[in-house]
Amino acid sequence: MDLSTRLSGAFAARLFGDYGATVILAEPKTGHTLRHEPPISAATVDSPLHLFANWNKRSLVFSKLSELESEVHQADVIVTTDLATADAIEPWLSEKSVHLCVTAHGAQGTLSNFPGNNLTHSARTGWSYINRMRDEPPLQMPRHQSGYVGGIAGYVAAAAALYRRGSISTPERVDVSEAEAFAHTVHPWGIMSIYAAQGDSYGPTGWRKRGQPGPLWDVGGGRMHLAIADFHNWTKAMDALGLPEFGRDPSLVPDVGRHGRNLGGVVTALGSTLPRIDRWQVFNDLANLRCVVGVMQDTNDLLADPQFAARDFLTTITVEEKEVRTAGAPLKLSPAPWRLQHQAPPIRRQYNHFSKI
Repeated sequence: MDLSTRLSGAFAARLFGDYGATVILAEPKTGHTLRHEPPISAATVDSPLHLFANWNKRSLVFSKLSELESEVHQADVIVTTDLATADAIEPWLSEKSVHLCVTAHGAQGTLSNFPGNNLTHSARTGWSYINRMRDEPPLQMPRHQSGYVGGIAGYVAAAAALYRRGSISTPERVDVSEAEAFAHTVHPWGIMSIYAAQGDSYGPTGWRKRGQPGPLWDVGGGRMHLAIADFHNWTKAMDALGLPEFGRDPSLVPDVGRHGRNLGGVVTALGSTLPRIDRWQVFNDLANLRCVVGVMQDTNDLLADPQFAARDFLTTITVEEKEVRTAGAPLKLSPAPWRLQHQAPPIRRQYNHFSKI
């Protein structure tokens, strides 16, 4: 039962539907929050975010929350994203229910009742401090990133609770904080500067002014990301990049401690050598050396990606009567394979039963 009003809860509920659960999207007459998330075209009525995060669900519209008591009591998993709703449904839960409550800051603490979003999470975890150019304001991470991270964390936590519910005789409440889930992605620079009180941390490649190379680099045929400080097999990696002198610098060879070294010379040299090397040659050479590296790909690259094809990652939905390719399952399960059973429920003028889709 999806009672969410946030992307994180909606995405967690969708993942249950992806792997075979029957998911009911309970929404007010005005529609789920994600239906109104821009951009929205006149032709689709619904937001693309709704079409993506709310597929594999069926819609049930309610006027008052109390109308859902029976459905909540029958549900194996109930997803909420605000504390008022979470507290209101607690008396309706069955003894085997798992109640997943994903909120901005968690259900306890001084911030529990405060609003939060991707911008505040980026600020609280340190991402906005790290993710900025020199002499410019802080930047948040990509707009919906904390919602997807919180949703995956919620799905995993609720699935773990489901696994052990046979050993308990009371409903289990799973409390997930989007900010805390997001904080796990900020290692090591945010950890160093904010949580370990080690002062300013500019990252291993320096605090760049706009226009300077990194973390996305111009390379033959496009652009790519290199996590230089995380490279394994440093000497061989520098040889592959045409920088043998840095590969033999004794202060840079050990993996441990490289994050604290000044890599400005390496950055400058890479800015000159990378444009002369094909992006896929760089990727394959460094990936074989267990280096953290990624090619920046456009839609055509992704549609032709052999790894995505091998994992059947991309799926097809219909938008404005056109077939559109989009991201599918972020993980694989056996023997419960992922599948797109039906698209997100469409807008309906009269809701008094499950939408038939």
